[in-house]
Amino acid sequence: MSIAEQQRALRILFDTYWSPNGWNSQPSTPPDDLAFARTAGIMFEPIALDHDEEIQRALRARDAVTARQVGHAFLASLNSRRLDLRSALGSFAENLRCGAIVLSDPSTRMIGPIPSGGGLRRMG
Repeated sequence: MSIAEQQRALRILFDTYWSPNGWNSQPSTPPDDLAFARTAGIMFEPIALDHDEEIQRALRARDAVTARQVGHAFLASLNSRRLDLRSALGSFAENLRCGAIVLSDPSTRMIGPIPSGGGLRRMG
């Protein structure tokens, strides 16, 4: 996929959810644009996850990258002006503040490793 096609797919994503007036309260995408962005791997079918599934997916995503990779992506974004590369830094840094994640099933142990510090808790 060319850079122009990647930029088009990202523009479709941004235009779906963001406008000059802020977040779109009712996001919509023309069918042809949605198909293009899905083919590019930028947009996908909506899915519904329960709390525990969301936490487990977030932890797997966190474990799939290193601080070095996140830093490199951020630095690359400064030169390329690709804002999508910057979002990982905030997400990665926020995760470091979490002290504990408790799944909604009390019999399930906490999953980690999670550094000590702040706390994100969800009880039953």
